[in-house]
Amino acid sequence: KGAVHSSLNHSSSDQRFRFQFSTNYTSDSNSLPGRDLTSRAYSLAPNAPELYNDLGKLNWEGGTFNNPLAVLEGQYHTANTNLLANSLLSYQLVPGLQLKASMGYNETTLSQTITSPLSIYNPFDTSTHQASLYIANGKGTSWILEPQLNYTKKIHRLDLDLLLGSTFQNQETTRLAQMGSGFTSDALINNMKAASTITMINHEVVEFRYNAAFSRLNLKWD
Repeated sequence: KGAVHSSLNHSSSDQRFRFQFSTNYTSDSNSLPGRDLTSRAYSLAPNAPELYNDLGKLNWEGGTFNNPLAVLEGQYHTANTNLLANSLLSYQLVPGLQLKASMGYNETTLSQTITSPLSIYNPFDTSTHQASLYIANGKGTSWILEPQLNYTKKIHRLDLDLLLGSTFQNQETTRLAQMGSGFTSDALINNMKAASTITMINHEVVEFRYNAAFSRLNLKWD
């Protein structure tokens, strides 16, 4: 897991122009077992056979023992990233009149891979088993832009504050999940194209757009 953060601030010598920018990026990769083995360990009989034989392979005790470590033959991996960036720009056009724009961007990705090779099954079990591969990917992006024009002026005892602005937003989310089965060999299990059957579990694209304009007028008599 790692993270990077950066920020930048700048202003012109006459202070009419100002700029602020910040970004944060995180990445995480996890290959821990996809299942908790604690309950399996507690349920083992005190006289349970060795979990591994002399050759370092899973011990099935001639088919009379369901080895709780069989699930470790499969692989479980997840990875996700997140990028977040924000910026603010402002410029004083003339005294009392300021142009400002705020912008933001967010991107998140997630991937998950789960393999269930034939080696997780008891070789003495005569039931039909197939090796399988599960792959899921998702990505979400969003951005926002808000330009604003602000005018302030004092007229005798009257304080005038006028704001004009607009908002532009966009969000998009994609998800894809597939299951492959019927691999001829466990050596090919990470190749979805080697599966004899591929099932589409989920595939969706969601988009959202929003645009708006707004204004505000404040009058204060002092």
